[in-house]
Amino acid sequence: MVMNLCLVWLVALLLFGYMLSLKMSWILILPRAVVLRVVVWGEHIITNLGVQMLNEKRLKTKDAGFGVGELTALIGFLFIIAAVLVFFVDPIERARKHRDDRLDGDAQVVLAALSEFYVSAGRAPWALSVSPKEAFPALSWKSLKQVDVGICADEDCTQAGALVTSGKLPESFLTHESVSGRSGTIYIGKGQGGSASPTYTCFVPESRFYRARSGQLFRINIDQEFPKSGVLGSCPTTVSFVEEDVCYKCVYR
Repeated sequence: MVMNLCLVWLVALLLFGYMLSLKMSWILILPRAVVLRVVVWGEHIITNLGVQMLNEKRLKTKDAGFGVGELTALIGFLFIIAAVLVFFVDPIERARKHRDDRLDGDAQVVLAALSEFYVSAGRAPWALSVSPKEAFPALSWKSLKQVDVGICADEDCTQAGALVTSGKLPESFLTHESVSGRSGTIYIGKGQGGSASPTYTCFVPESRFYRARSGQLFRINIDQEFPKSGVLGSCPTTVSFVEEDVCYKCVYR
């Protein structure tokens, strides 16, 4: 009996360590197929153990209630079920994809607002003139919060910029996390060539889903000016997404 209980908690500890590895990939040591086999094996042990102890309980006493061993088996069984759900649902990846979905949606909304503003005002928010050659000039990489972009009119973003006051974006956009940068920063940039040159909005993705979209990933340096060619570098297949070795998911129009 003691041996069986030790096996139960060994399985539980193994699964707990693996769930931690879903969040910290650097301690991942086992493939999913191996862990799945261990889960099935552990569940088989716990089920048989529970049946055995219940039978012994019925034979030895007529008292109602669960003993310590039975509770241990029940808790272990519930832990196995929870571990299986966490393993396959992967809430960390789901949260990361939800974050990336939100940033991707905001990036597209900003591009649409810029296009509408250009049509109505005859210039980009950062342009100093409405003359054909200067109405949609190049823009070095800026975060959405910076005044040049036109969402915020001050550094603290307490006042609305031209995109908001003109009605192209709702006032609630001032408090979006993509503007404040609380859960990821969107950068906007544009090359030379006037309105014929596309404007890019980019962010660093966290989810595996977005990191696998190679055709929409680009290597950029936000500390440098937008490439004069107007073409962004492609993302290498060896990118690690660790520290500065990242690629950006971009939308453009």
